[in-house]
Amino acid sequence: MTEPDTIYINRTYNNKLSIASKVTGSKTTKIVMKESGGVQELEVADESSECCLSDDVALELGKISILVEQSFSDSRDIEFAVKDKQIFLLQARPITSINIESEFELIHEQDAPVLTDDEMLTTANTGEVMPMAMTPLTCDILTNTLSQIRQILLADVAGIRSPSYTITCFGGNFCRHSFLNLLSGFYFLNEWTSPFWTADDTRTVTEISLFGVRLNNANINNLIEARYKNTRAPFWRKLYMQLNLIKDVFIGKSYCEKAFQLCEAVNDNAYSTSSSIERVYEEIERKIIVYFKIWDYHILTSTSSALASYVMTNQLMGGHASVVTSEVMSDVAMLLSTCTDVLSADVPASLAKLALAIIEDGQDEYFQSLTPEAGTEWLKSDKNGRLKNMFTDFMHMHGHRCIREAELSEKPWRLEPSKVVRNIQELTVKSNHLKEKQVKKALTVDEAIANIRTPLSYLQKKFFRFLLPRARLAVGYREQTKSYAIKGTDILRKGYEKLADLLVEEGYIPDRELIYYFTHDEIKVLFRKRSARLVNKAIRRRKSMPNLTKLQFPEISYGYPTPVSSEWNLFKLSMLVLFTLFSFLLRRHV
Repeated sequence: MTEPDTIYINRTYNNKLSIASKVTGSKTTKIVMKESGGVQELEVADESSECCLSDDVALELGKISILVEQSFSDSRDIEFAVKDKQIFLLQARPITSINIESEFELIHEQDAPVLTDDEMLTTANTGEVMPMAMTPLTCDILTNTLSQIRQILLADVAGIRSPSYTITCFGGNFCRHSFLNLLSGFYFLNEWTSPFWTADDTRTVTEISLFGVRLNNANINNLIEARYKNTRAPFWRKLYMQLNLIKDVFIGKSYCEKAFQLCEAVNDNAYSTSSSIERVYEEIERKIIVYFKIWDYHILTSTSSALASYVMTNQLMGGHASVVTSEVMSDVAMLLSTCTDVLSADVPASLAKLALAIIEDGQDEYFQSLTPEAGTEWLKSDKNGRLKNMFTDFMHMHGHRCIREAELSEKPWRLEPSKVVRNIQELTVKSNHLKEKQVKKALTVDEAIANIRTPLSYLQKKFFRFLLPRARLAVGYREQTKSYAIKGTDILRKGYEKLADLLVEEGYIPDRELIYYFTHDEIKVLFRKRSARLVNKAIRRRKSMPNLTKLQFPEISYGYPTPVSSEWNLFKLSMLVLFTLFSFLLRRHV
């Protein structure tokens, strides 16, 4: 029996090598070449005192190993032979078990930092455009965008050019689910950072906007005080912030127009006219800047809409909005829900009009008998006249939208119109309900004020005649900029679709859907260095996606968010078993 010799070599940061230690094994047999050809095994006296490699050969082999590592961009398991002190390199294979991330690390690699155990994080409002787990590419792009917007808001609205007063975080990802940070992000306006706002004020505007009600938790005010009581901001800066908030209510139209101009200025043809991976990637990076600016305008118009809603609530409560009654909430909902020109409301309205047109043409039963795919082709056919025009107009206006609208891997309606057709088919069955919805009348400002159940003074009515039209416009601008932000997402999606096709064509990735499981910077590393390790990492991320999608979180989490679904406990147990098995096999291999 022969035991191998083990030689440990020290390597400095500048690749200087030295022998650290040597362990010689027991050697009682050896294999030698026969003169007639072939090999034979001979028994010999124990040669444990002599190492099979001299120090010079071992160090030279170490230098060759460094050259191999630099050539392949990763560590390699090499096989070699030595003849007359000359080294022959026979094979260099990748070491798949070295530096490999655990499943736990892959799940939490994009998690946001949590400042304290009292941090308040919520999934409210994020689930509308981003329910369930996100792909790593979406986490990377969307999280970076929102983080930068947070800093811009601090600069533009609060006049804070650096995090000199408090550490802030607008939101983040946990287990690839999107969360908003209430304590650091939304409760920032209070008596310590604003000349006129109190913690009660900011709680009212935030909680009504996100949850529809005021949260019944008296400890929140204590958390806000603990977070911000040591903030030192001069009065002029607080006043500057207050004036900026008021200004944004009146210039929402400007934000909306700028977002529209950015969408119109983006040229999608830049993707299709390029066959170079690097050029498409560079074009995507230019589009990311546009995407960021459009989301910035959406956040600003959303803030303006929430502020206008708060002012109305405060007036209806007689200046005491800390305890909001159901009657007041009902009045605010009536005032804002009866407005027109809200883009998001155009989607169901347009679908209902198309369904009614199909019913009026007497084609509803035939249309219902078709598969969604066949129904799509039927609506696109020239023989249908106005139905084709209505469907074409709808897809042109809303084809970039889908269920999980901010998710880059999600297929929008322009790619899968059968999803929309399926909804239209269901609507044609409910003809009476459709007709009732069509006759719903939008209230004028005077009619809406007359329907308010809360008693109002003469001056309050005058104030509402001034504020209500602007509040309704703010809601419209918020929904319009949201549509433009989703349009910006679709512009990026087209770029990544083109990039995926090129990467598959040139053999960088096995299939086009895998691109969504890299981060944006990892894609650059991939096409510049052909990293098999990154491809394997993306494949492992994709395998974990179904389990992450099943996770459910409470609407509000304190500290680090913990899933409440039973699938998470089963998933953690399975990951623990896999990790234990992997560790056992690794120890045996070593």
